[in-house]
Formats: sequence, C-alpha cells, structure tokens
Amino acid sequence: MNNLKEMQEKLNKSKEIIKTLDDDFEYLNRKKEMAELENEYQNYCKQFSPAYLSGSSWYVGPSLLTANINNFEMNMAFFLGCIANSQAK
Repeated sequence: MNNLKEMQEKLNKSKEIIKTLDDDFEYLNRKKEMAELENEYQNYCKQFSPAYLSGSSWYVGPSLLTANINNFEMNMAFFLGCIANSQAK
C-alpha cells in the first residue's frame, strides 16, 4: 500500500514538472512571437510620417511592447490586416 502511495506522489510530481516545462516553453514562444511582431511593427511604422501615424487607427505608439492596449488581440488583428493589405498591392 505504501508503495502505491509513493508511486502516485511521483506521478503527481512528474505531472507538475511537465506542466511547468510546458508553461515555460509556451512563455518563450510567446516572447519570441512578440519580438518578431515588434520588429515587423517597427519596420512598418518607418514607412510613414509621424503625422500619418498619429492619425492611424492601428498605430498604438512607438512600441507594441509598451503600448497601453485594452483589446490587444483586436488591435493586432487590425494591424496585421493592414500589413497584409499593403503587401497585396
């Protein structure tokens, strides 16, 4: 009986370790994706004047990483749509 309890504890501990590693991996992937999006955003913004940028609905400031965005996903979808639209022309 004691052996079964030890095995269950080891299994639970292994599950915790796997979850932690999975969370860490997801965090690193998101961090990499954000760095890539930031780079794209910076390159895209360089194409426009400050006056144009200040009037653009997709412009969230000098950096995506420091922007105060209430609905980040919606703004990113709009921004990526703008890039796709400009690439199609």
